[in-house]
Amino acid sequence: MGPFTCETYSPFAHKPTGFISGAGHGSTFAAKDGNYWHVGTMAISVRHMFERRLGLWPTSFTSDGKLQTDTYLGDYPHYYDGDRGLTGWMVLSRKKKATSSSSQGSNSSMAADEDVRTWWTATSGKSGEWFQLDLNGTKTIQALQVNLADQDASTVSQITASSGGYKYKIEASTDGQSWTTIIPESATGRDSAHNYHVLPSAVQGRYVKITNSFTPNNAKFSLYDLRVFGNADIALPGQVKSGTATRNSKDGRQVSISWSAVSGADFYIVRLGIRSDMLNQNFQIYDGATTTTICTLNIGQSYVFTIDAVNESGITKGTFSGSISA
Repeated sequence: MGPFTCETYSPFAHKPTGFISGAGHGSTFAAKDGNYWHVGTMAISVRHMFERRLGLWPTSFTSDGKLQTDTYLGDYPHYYDGDRGLTGWMVLSRKKKATSSSSQGSNSSMAADEDVRTWWTATSGKSGEWFQLDLNGTKTIQALQVNLADQDASTVSQITASSGGYKYKIEASTDGQSWTTIIPESATGRDSAHNYHVLPSAVQGRYVKITNSFTPNNAKFSLYDLRVFGNADIALPGQVKSGTATRNSKDGRQVSISWSAVSGADFYIVRLGIRSDMLNQNFQIYDGATTTTICTLNIGQSYVFTIDAVNESGITKGTFSGSISA
Protein backbone atom coordinates (compact mmCIF):
# COMPACT_ATOMS: atom_id res chain seq x y z
CA MET A 1 0.00 0.00 0.00
CA GLY A 2 1.00 3.60 -0.48
CA PRO A 3 2.85 5.84 -0.85
CA PHE A 4 0.33 8.19 0.76
CA THR A 5 0.05 11.96 0.64
CA CYS A 6 -1.52 13.82 3.56
CA GLU A 7 -4.41 16.01 2.42
CA THR A 8 -4.11 19.70 3.24
CA TYR A 9 -7.51 19.64 4.98
CA SER A 10 -6.77 16.57 7.14
CA PRO A 11 -8.40 15.29 9.33
CA PHE A 12 -11.39 14.50 7.13
CA ALA A 13 -13.42 13.12 10.08
CA HIS A 14 -13.16 15.00 13.38
CA LYS A 15 -15.61 15.52 16.27
CA PRO A 16 -13.76 17.10 19.21
CA THR A 17 -16.73 18.54 21.13
CA GLY A 18 -20.34 17.80 22.09
CA PHE A 19 -21.97 15.09 24.19
CA ILE A 20 -19.42 12.55 22.95
CA SER A 21 -16.27 13.14 20.93
CA GLY A 22 -14.07 11.11 18.65
CA ALA A 23 -14.51 10.01 15.00
CA GLY A 24 -11.15 8.24 14.69
CA HIS A 25 -10.19 4.55 14.43
CA GLY A 26 -12.96 3.82 11.97
CA SER A 27 -13.91 2.93 8.43
CA THR A 28 -15.55 4.61 5.45
CA PHE A 29 -17.95 2.68 3.23
CA ALA A 30 -20.63 3.01 0.55
CA ALA A 31 -24.17 1.88 1.37
CA LYS A 32 -26.42 0.04 -1.09
CA ASP A 33 -27.99 3.34 -2.18
CA GLY A 34 -24.57 4.74 -3.11
CA ASN A 35 -24.31 7.12 -0.17
CA TYR A 36 -21.03 7.10 1.72
CA TRP A 37 -20.78 6.90 5.52
CA HIS A 38 -17.98 7.03 8.06
CA VAL A 39 -18.13 4.95 11.24
CA GLY A 40 -15.66 5.83 13.98
CA THR A 41 -14.95 5.13 17.62
CA MET A 42 -16.13 7.64 20.22
CA ALA A 43 -14.32 8.01 23.52
CA ILE A 44 -15.73 7.66 27.02
CA SER A 45 -12.48 6.29 28.50
CA VAL A 46 -13.38 6.73 32.18
CA ARG A 47 -13.66 3.18 33.47
CA HIS A 48 -11.11 1.95 30.93
CA MET A 49 -9.00 3.71 28.30
CA PHE A 50 -10.72 1.67 25.56
CA GLU A 51 -14.25 2.36 26.81
CA ARG A 52 -15.71 3.42 23.46
CA ARG A 53 -18.91 3.74 21.46
CA LEU A 54 -19.49 3.93 17.71
CA GLY A 55 -20.56 7.03 15.79
CA LEU A 56 -21.92 7.17 12.23
CA TRP A 57 -21.83 10.24 9.98
CA PRO A 58 -22.66 11.06 6.36
CA THR A 59 -19.64 11.30 4.08
CA SER A 60 -19.45 12.82 0.61
CA PHE A 61 -17.10 14.09 -2.07
CA THR A 62 -16.68 17.69 -3.19
CA SER A 63 -16.89 18.57 -6.88
CA ASP A 64 -13.11 18.21 -7.13
CA GLY A 65 -13.01 14.84 -5.38
CA LYS A 66 -12.21 15.80 -1.79
CA LEU A 67 -13.58 13.34 0.79
CA GLN A 68 -15.28 14.98 3.78
CA THR A 69 -17.38 13.82 6.72
CA ASP A 70 -20.23 15.85 8.23
CA THR A 71 -19.81 15.77 12.02
CA TYR A 72 -21.59 19.12 12.59
CA LEU A 73 -23.71 18.57 15.73
CA GLY A 74 -23.01 14.94 14.96
CA ASP A 75 -24.69 13.60 18.11
CA TYR A 76 -27.95 15.49 17.43
CA PRO A 77 -30.85 13.84 15.55
CA HIS A 78 -30.30 13.54 11.80
CA TYR A 79 -32.22 12.09 8.88
CA TYR A 80 -30.66 8.94 7.43
CA ASP A 81 -31.95 9.58 3.90
CA GLY A 82 -32.41 12.58 1.62
CA ASP A 83 -29.71 15.14 2.36
CA ARG A 84 -29.00 13.31 5.65
CA GLY A 85 -29.13 16.64 7.46
CA LEU A 86 -30.22 17.71 10.93
CA THR A 87 -33.87 17.31 11.90
CA GLY A 88 -33.80 20.75 13.49
CA TRP A 89 -34.50 19.39 16.98
CA MET A 90 -32.23 21.00 19.53
CA VAL A 91 -31.04 19.75 22.93
CA LEU A 92 -33.46 21.05 25.58
CA SER A 93 -31.93 19.30 28.59
CA ARG A 94 -28.43 20.74 28.94
CA LYS A 95 -27.75 22.29 32.36
CA LYS A 96 -31.44 22.11 33.31
CA LYS A 97 -32.49 21.54 36.93
CA ALA A 98 -32.37 17.83 37.76
CA THR A 99 -33.81 15.92 40.72
CA SER A 100 -33.87 12.22 41.52
CA SER A 101 -35.17 9.57 43.89
CA SER A 102 -31.67 9.03 45.31
CA SER A 103 -28.01 9.62 44.50
CA GLN A 104 -24.86 7.64 45.24
CA GLY A 105 -21.66 9.63 44.98
CA SER A 106 -22.90 11.77 42.12
CA ASN A 107 -25.09 14.81 41.67
CA SER A 108 -28.30 14.56 39.65
CA SER A 109 -27.00 17.39 37.45
CA MET A 110 -24.40 15.02 36.01
CA ALA A 111 -27.12 13.43 33.89
CA ALA A 112 -27.98 16.78 32.32
CA ASP A 113 -24.57 18.21 31.44
CA GLU A 114 -24.12 17.00 27.83
CA ASP A 115 -21.02 15.05 28.83
CA VAL A 116 -20.86 11.28 28.42
CA ARG A 117 -17.89 11.16 30.81
CA THR A 118 -20.04 12.00 33.83
CA TRP A 119 -23.17 10.28 35.12
CA TRP A 120 -25.76 10.15 37.88
CA THR A 121 -26.31 6.96 39.88
CA ALA A 122 -29.23 6.00 42.08
CA THR A 123 -28.49 4.04 45.25
CA SER A 124 -30.13 0.93 43.79
CA GLY A 125 -31.48 -0.68 40.66
CA LYS A 126 -34.88 -1.23 42.20
CA SER A 127 -38.12 -0.51 40.42
CA GLY A 128 -39.28 3.01 41.23
CA GLU A 129 -35.94 4.82 41.15
CA TRP A 130 -36.45 7.98 39.09
CA PHE A 131 -34.75 10.99 37.52
CA GLN A 132 -36.52 14.23 36.56
CA LEU A 133 -35.72 17.34 34.53
CA ASP A 134 -37.25 20.81 34.65
CA LEU A 135 -36.80 22.26 31.15
CA ASN A 136 -37.33 25.80 32.48
CA GLY A 137 -40.51 26.43 30.54
CA THR A 138 -42.89 24.46 28.37
CA LYS A 139 -41.13 23.17 25.25
CA THR A 140 -42.05 21.14 22.18
CA ILE A 141 -40.57 17.67 22.75
CA GLN A 142 -39.89 15.51 19.70
CA ALA A 143 -37.45 12.81 20.84
CA LEU A 144 -35.36 11.56 23.76
CA GLN A 145 -32.07 9.71 24.10
CA VAL A 146 -31.68 7.58 27.23
CA ASN A 147 -28.00 6.96 27.94
CA LEU A 148 -27.70 4.30 30.63
CA ALA A 149 -24.43 4.11 32.54
CA ASP A 150 -24.37 0.47 33.78
CA GLN A 151 -23.19 1.48 37.26
CA ASP A 152 -21.96 -1.55 39.26
CA ALA A 153 -23.15 -4.05 36.64
CA SER A 154 -21.70 -7.43 37.58
CA THR A 155 -20.98 -8.55 34.01
CA VAL A 156 -21.98 -7.81 30.43
CA SER A 157 -22.95 -11.39 29.59
CA GLN A 158 -26.01 -12.16 31.71
CA ILE A 159 -28.81 -10.50 29.73
CA THR A 160 -31.15 -13.25 28.56
CA ALA A 161 -34.18 -13.32 26.30
CA SER A 162 -36.41 -13.72 29.34
CA SER A 163 -34.87 -10.94 31.43
CA GLY A 164 -34.23 -8.45 28.66
CA GLY A 165 -32.38 -5.18 29.03
CA TYR A 166 -33.25 -1.96 30.85
CA LYS A 167 -36.96 -1.32 31.33
CA TYR A 168 -38.36 2.09 32.20
CA LYS A 169 -41.10 4.55 31.36
CA ILE A 170 -40.84 8.24 30.53
CA GLU A 171 -43.50 10.81 31.37
CA ALA A 172 -43.97 14.49 30.56
CA SER A 173 -45.88 17.22 32.36
CA THR A 174 -46.55 20.92 31.93
CA ASP A 175 -47.07 21.56 35.66
CA GLY A 176 -45.18 18.81 37.50
CA GLN A 177 -48.45 17.42 38.88
CA SER A 178 -50.36 15.84 36.00
CA TRP A 179 -48.25 13.38 33.99
CA THR A 180 -48.63 11.77 30.58
CA THR A 181 -46.67 8.67 29.60
CA ILE A 182 -44.77 9.40 26.39
CA ILE A 183 -42.52 6.30 26.36
CA PRO A 184 -44.29 3.26 27.86
CA GLU A 185 -42.36 0.44 29.49
CA SER A 186 -43.49 -1.83 26.66
CA ALA A 187 -41.30 0.20 24.26
CA THR A 188 -38.16 -0.54 26.31
CA GLY A 189 -36.22 -3.65 27.32
CA ARG A 190 -33.75 -3.82 24.42
CA ASP A 191 -30.22 -5.06 25.05
CA SER A 192 -28.90 -1.53 24.61
CA ALA A 193 -27.47 1.15 26.87
CA HIS A 194 -28.16 4.07 24.50
CA ASN A 195 -31.78 4.20 23.39
CA TYR A 196 -33.17 6.82 21.01
CA HIS A 197 -36.94 7.32 21.11
CA VAL A 198 -38.72 9.44 18.49
CA LEU A 199 -42.23 10.33 19.63
CA PRO A 200 -45.13 9.52 17.27
CA SER A 201 -46.12 13.18 17.54
CA ALA A 202 -44.66 16.14 19.38
CA VAL A 203 -45.76 16.79 22.96
CA GLN A 204 -45.69 19.91 25.09
CA GLY A 205 -43.88 19.57 28.37
CA ARG A 206 -41.82 21.37 30.96
CA TYR A 207 -41.01 18.39 33.17
CA VAL A 208 -39.65 15.06 31.95
CA LYS A 209 -39.38 12.06 34.27
CA ILE A 210 -37.86 8.62 33.71
CA THR A 211 -38.80 5.85 36.16
CA ASN A 212 -36.89 2.59 36.39
CA SER A 213 -38.67 -0.77 36.20
CA PHE A 214 -35.73 -3.15 35.75
CA THR A 215 -31.94 -2.95 35.47
CA PRO A 216 -30.03 -6.01 34.21
CA ASN A 217 -26.87 -7.55 35.68
CA ASN A 218 -27.56 -6.24 39.20
CA ALA A 219 -26.69 -2.73 38.04
CA LYS A 220 -27.83 0.43 39.75
CA PHE A 221 -30.13 2.71 37.77
CA SER A 222 -27.76 5.28 36.30
CA LEU A 223 -27.71 7.77 33.44
CA TYR A 224 -24.87 9.39 31.52
CA ASP A 225 -27.54 11.82 30.33
CA LEU A 226 -31.25 11.96 29.67
CA ARG A 227 -31.15 14.04 26.49
CA VAL A 228 -34.38 15.74 25.44
CA PHE A 229 -34.70 17.00 21.85
CA GLY A 230 -37.17 19.51 20.45
CA ASN A 231 -37.60 23.26 20.28
CA ALA A 232 -38.45 26.26 22.41
CA ASP A 233 -40.89 28.92 21.21
CA ILE A 234 -38.31 31.71 21.21
CA ALA A 235 -36.54 33.82 18.61
CA LEU A 236 -33.48 32.50 16.86
CA PRO A 237 -30.19 33.89 18.20
CA GLY A 238 -28.54 36.88 16.61
CA GLN A 239 -25.93 36.48 13.90
CA VAL A 240 -22.19 36.55 14.54
CA LYS A 241 -20.92 38.93 11.87
CA SER A 242 -17.18 38.90 12.46
CA GLY A 243 -14.36 37.23 14.33
CA THR A 244 -10.63 37.54 14.75
CA ALA A 245 -8.00 34.82 14.55
CA THR A 246 -4.45 34.85 15.88
CA ARG A 247 -2.20 31.97 14.94
CA ASN A 248 0.44 30.87 17.42
CA SER A 249 3.81 32.02 16.06
CA LYS A 250 5.63 29.26 17.95
CA ASP A 251 3.21 26.44 17.12
CA GLY A 252 1.37 26.80 13.82
CA ARG A 253 -1.05 24.05 14.79
CA GLN A 254 -2.73 26.43 17.23
CA VAL A 255 -5.03 29.37 16.59
CA SER A 256 -7.01 31.55 19.01
CA ILE A 257 -10.37 32.77 17.69
CA SER A 258 -12.58 35.38 19.34
CA TRP A 259 -15.87 37.12 18.55
CA SER A 260 -18.54 39.30 20.14
CA ALA A 261 -21.53 37.78 21.92
CA VAL A 262 -24.91 37.96 20.19
CA SER A 263 -28.36 38.09 21.74
CA GLY A 264 -30.17 34.86 22.50
CA ALA A 265 -27.24 32.49 21.93
CA ASP A 266 -26.89 29.48 24.23
CA PHE A 267 -23.62 28.45 22.57
CA TYR A 268 -21.55 28.92 19.45
CA ILE A 269 -20.06 26.66 16.80
CA VAL A 270 -16.76 27.64 15.21
CA ARG A 271 -16.42 26.11 11.74
CA LEU A 272 -13.15 26.14 9.84
CA GLY A 273 -11.48 24.58 6.83
CA ILE A 274 -9.12 25.26 3.95
CA ARG A 275 -11.86 26.97 1.91
CA SER A 276 -15.41 28.23 2.40
CA ASP A 277 -17.07 25.14 0.89
CA MET A 278 -14.99 22.81 3.08
CA LEU A 279 -15.53 23.98 6.65
CA ASN A 280 -15.21 20.38 7.81
CA GLN A 281 -13.90 21.08 11.33
CA ASN A 282 -16.36 22.34 13.94
CA PHE A 283 -16.10 23.17 17.64
CA GLN A 284 -18.99 23.77 20.07
CA ILE A 285 -18.21 26.57 22.54
CA TYR A 286 -20.44 26.70 25.64
CA ASP A 287 -21.31 28.72 28.73
CA GLY A 288 -21.02 32.23 27.35
CA ALA A 289 -17.45 31.89 26.10
CA THR A 290 -16.58 34.01 23.06
CA THR A 291 -13.03 32.83 22.55
CA THR A 292 -11.41 29.47 21.96
CA THR A 293 -8.03 27.98 21.11
CA ILE A 294 -7.98 25.28 18.44
CA CYS A 295 -4.98 22.95 18.16
CA THR A 296 -5.69 20.92 15.01
CA LEU A 297 -4.35 23.05 12.15
CA ASN A 298 -1.78 21.79 9.68
CA ILE A 299 1.46 23.76 9.76
CA GLY A 300 1.93 25.94 6.70
CA GLN A 301 -1.73 25.74 5.62
CA SER A 302 -4.05 28.77 5.55
CA TYR A 303 -7.68 28.44 6.67
CA VAL A 304 -10.99 30.27 6.66
CA PHE A 305 -13.60 30.20 9.43
CA THR A 306 -17.04 31.36 10.45
CA ILE A 307 -19.13 31.15 13.63
CA ASP A 308 -22.74 30.01 14.13
CA ALA A 309 -24.99 30.92 17.06
CA VAL A 310 -27.30 28.30 18.57
CA ASN A 311 -30.22 28.20 20.99
CA GLU A 312 -33.22 25.97 21.67
CA SER A 313 -35.09 27.43 18.70
CA GLY A 314 -32.41 26.62 16.16
CA ILE A 315 -29.23 27.80 14.45
CA THR A 316 -28.27 31.15 12.96
CA LYS A 317 -25.44 30.47 10.54
CA GLY A 318 -22.50 32.82 10.31
CA THR A 319 -22.11 34.27 6.82
CA PHE A 320 -18.77 36.04 7.19
CA SER A 321 -15.50 34.39 6.16
CA GLY A 322 -12.59 35.06 8.49
CA SER A 323 -9.06 34.20 7.48
CA ILE A 324 -6.27 32.34 9.27
CA SER A 325 -2.95 32.98 7.57
CA ALA A 326 -0.42 30.23 7.06
